[in-house]
Amino acid sequence: MIPSIRQPVKAVIPEIYDTILMMTNSIRIKFAVLKFILTAGTLLLLVGCADQQSNPDSNEAGGQAPTHIPTRKPAAATLTPRPSPDMNGETFVIYVIASNQEPFTQVNEVLRKGLEDYLAYQNSHGGVNGAALEMEFSAVDEGDDRFLSAFQAAAEQDDVLVILMLAPVDQELYALINEQEVPVIYFGLGAESIELKSDEDHLFWVVPTPDQQLGFWLEYALENWVTLRPEGQFDVMRLSHIGWEASEPDPVRTAALRTLVEDKNIVFASQGGLPRTANPSAANPILDGVFNQSTMIYMDLYSYGPASVVSDLSYLDLEGMFNLAGGSWSLGINFEEFLPGIELETTVYTLLPVAWWSEVDNPGIQQAEEIFLAAGREAHEKELAYLYALAGLDLAVAAMEDALFAQQGAINVELTPEALYQALSEMEDYLVLGGLYQVGFSSGLRGPSEMRIWKYLAGEDLEVESDYIPLIEND
Repeated sequence: MIPSIRQPVKAVIPEIYDTILMMTNSIRIKFAVLKFILTAGTLLLLVGCADQQSNPDSNEAGGQAPTHIPTRKPAAATLTPRPSPDMNGETFVIYVIASNQEPFTQVNEVLRKGLEDYLAYQNSHGGVNGAALEMEFSAVDEGDDRFLSAFQAAAEQDDVLVILMLAPVDQELYALINEQEVPVIYFGLGAESIELKSDEDHLFWVVPTPDQQLGFWLEYALENWVTLRPEGQFDVMRLSHIGWEASEPDPVRTAALRTLVEDKNIVFASQGGLPRTANPSAANPILDGVFNQSTMIYMDLYSYGPASVVSDLSYLDLEGMFNLAGGSWSLGINFEEFLPGIELETTVYTLLPVAWWSEVDNPGIQQAEEIFLAAGREAHEKELAYLYALAGLDLAVAAMEDALFAQQGAINVELTPEALYQALSEMEDYLVLGGLYQVGFSSGLRGPSEMRIWKYLAGEDLEVESDYIPLIEND
């Protein structure tokens, strides 16, 4: 059998059951004969040995060690185990909805490359239990209810199983997602304020929510302000928040984040937004920060937005005046493609749940490299958005494999949105792509369970600033 990207231990264990059962049956016959001639002590000893032999997880008894860390613990062995269903001849369709407008187009281009490369690689390695994977990609123009209509259309398809959302999700679309009960793997681009319902939520995040990211950074910055504080600036941490125009005006959008801000007396000195154009100017929100005596800029931006902030800091000769940080998408695409001829001296701190390309010993990065090279990509295409694309599809494929395994032995095997939702909801401490990062969907997080802080200076590779730090649930 051609191996898939991940061969679950649950699929490996049934292969040794037949041998174990023959051994067990033979031993039971011997027990029946010996029962009348052996002493009670000898009988108990043999029973103990038989128990050890019938344990498929015991390496001493001939069991096989797991080949990866499974999504969840394998189901208990039965007397008549069957292999995971063979789906040869079937096709599973993954629907993808993206925005065709700025500032999403650049980052969506990178995401699409990663999605296509993963599908090609997975299909060349046996698909999902033999079934081929296909992608239906829709790029939607913004305006009125077009994202709602696009999602509704995808959710009503007979073959829909899961939807990957590259477009923004607001409260209205979030409500429709839970109403339609189709699982959505969300990349967090353009995320609006959402009141999460963790016990019934059909939205599964590839990255932490914006509120988790900002709270994560503020706590770290407060604890380390002595070293993070710009030289010659105030001891007090005063924050300028820069997002996109027409986004949520209040960056403090959950009870947990509000409590943190109030308890720590964090001052939001200014809030500003970049225009949604191909070459936005960040001068106005930066100068607002100067006027309001900010000591830190936090960028709730993606695509070329962060590069615009860094570029304008250099143009205004304000490098070094602020501590500069951004969320999990702030380095989503290659910074330097948007900064031609500018020598930067600004260090950018960024929050990443995933491992980075330079961590060549990480199993997830090794798998990403294999997919990347199989697609014939070039070195400059190693971007963060590409890793996020692989992660999102890996979650979908893992859910398919788990949902199929749950139906082993069934006469009629069928994948449904409900089955994938159940499989995703039960993922706990799952290592995406074998080690790229860890998610805890069953813990109420509905996203990554930990994150690290990295720092970046143009012309250099990313450098780790902190160890992994656990994330808290949204409140």
